[in-house]
Amino acid sequence: MGAGPEGVEPLEPAPTPATIELVIQLLRSLPGRGDDARAVLNGLFGDALAAQASSLALPLTFRNASGDELPLDHDGLGRAHPNARARLCVLVHGLMMTESVWRFTTRPELTYGELLARERDVSPVYVRYNTGRHISANGRELAAKLQLLVSAWPVRVREIDLIGHSM
Repeated sequence: MGAGPEGVEPLEPAPTPATIELVIQLLRSLPGRGDDARAVLNGLFGDALAAQASSLALPLTFRNASGDELPLDHDGLGRAHPNARARLCVLVHGLMMTESVWRFTTRPELTYGELLARERDVSPVYVRYNTGRHISANGRELAAKLQLLVSAWPVRVREIDLIGHSM
């Protein structure tokens, strides 16, 4: 491949194993930021990681305010959300992020979803997903998983509010 403008090599369509290994080493050097670092990796190389069925590719999951994955069965959701509301507020992060973007930097124990739960009587649910995949693929998967979530939700869902960040 020839050099691009000003002698800069164009990016390859998929990362090489050596490139991924370098990024992994960099991410491991960030203590306590593993989930966020993995989100950056997925934002950069998500399509390739998914195509390779890599264990580094983030699956689309629903999370609680603590970042714990929610089960998609009625009993599991009932235990995870004992005070489930009929209104869901689904918070979707943007490129190279996780649900941690919904935390206040000055009060990391508090999330926007928790404030909405108090003020608007909603049950907040956070989405974590591979932002490097094509938006239409993520959209189709989110729609399918939302159907599963609604079917398994402990009470009958009457409304879903979707809030996206940096989409």
